[in-house]
This record gives sequence, C-alpha cells and structure tokens, in this order.
Amino acid sequence: WICDIPEQLYSQAVPGNLYCIQEYLQGTEYTTSVMVGGDGIVCDQRTFERLMPKIGEGHQLISRRTVQPSPDIVLELYKIAFDLRTLGCCNIQWKPYAGRVVPFEINMRFPGSTILCAASGMNGPDLAIQDLMGGPREVNPLIPITAHRHLSEVYIPETGNPFTLENLQCTSVSPEELDT
Repeated sequence: WICDIPEQLYSQAVPGNLYCIQEYLQGTEYTTSVMVGGDGIVCDQRTFERLMPKIGEGHQLISRRTVQPSPDIVLELYKIAFDLRTLGCCNIQWKPYAGRVVPFEINMRFPGSTILCAASGMNGPDLAIQDLMGGPREVNPLIPITAHRHLSEVYIPETGNPFTLENLQCTSVSPEELDT
C-alpha cells in the first residue's frame, strides 16, 4: 500500500465481497509489454507513454509514444514479469511513484497495443513463434514512434442507414470543461 486506507471504507464494505481500492496517482501513465521466452530469459520489452487523449465531437484520439525507462525501472518491470512466472507476454500498465513502478493493471496476454509494439520493432507474436520453434529470437532495435489511434464504431440499426459516432448528434466538451 502507498497510503493507509481510511477506516470508514472498511465499515462500508459488505462482508464476503472483495474490493480492490487503489489510490489515484497523479502523473503520466505508461504501458510496458515484456516478452519472456520458455528459457525464462526476457526476449524484449517496449514501453509507451500515454499522451493526453482528445475527447469530443463523437470521437476519441489516443496517442502513445515509445520511451526507454531508466535501467532501474526496467529491472522492476522485469521482476514483476518474473514474479508472475510469465511465459510469453506480460503487459503492465503503471505509473511512477517515488522513483518506483506502481502497477495498476497487469495482463498475461498480448495487449491491444501489440501492433504498436510491432511498429516500434518488437513483434511479440513473432518472438513467441520463434521461441516455440526453438530457433534464435531476433530482437530488433527500438524504433521511436508516436502512434495516434482513432477509435470508431459503426452502428447498423434494424431499419435505416448505418451511422458512426462522427455523424451522431452530440455535445462536445473539452477536458478542461469536464473538470468543472
């Protein structure tokens, strides 16, 4: 725990239910994918910094850019993957706090950012296949990139024409307006 949990939170909990309570940490969010081979050796890793998302007018733009964390941070991320006995991909979402890694979500699978990892030089599925085939794993150098992901969905009503959020009537607000 980073901080003490107020007693009133315990008194409000329903017996028999499990809760996960996390302190909100200010600062930048990172996502790191760590690839570990069957021999227990880290094949590669990629870390992305989440840039401010743009929200409004019926769409969302999520931007991330590659970063290279300090060696101490990389070792902490590797330790998380090893402690979880990772074979393949361990995806860790985290924020720095007092010079340390504070993970808030860990997924033992290829993440949605797999294509971003591949574009930056780490093709996780290919590394996994190379590992399974017993051959040498080809590790590529980091290709610095910034990725802008535009998310969109198409809705097809039972009657009428398909539409997207881009042509749906909505109210637009800036992130600053959401804080008020």
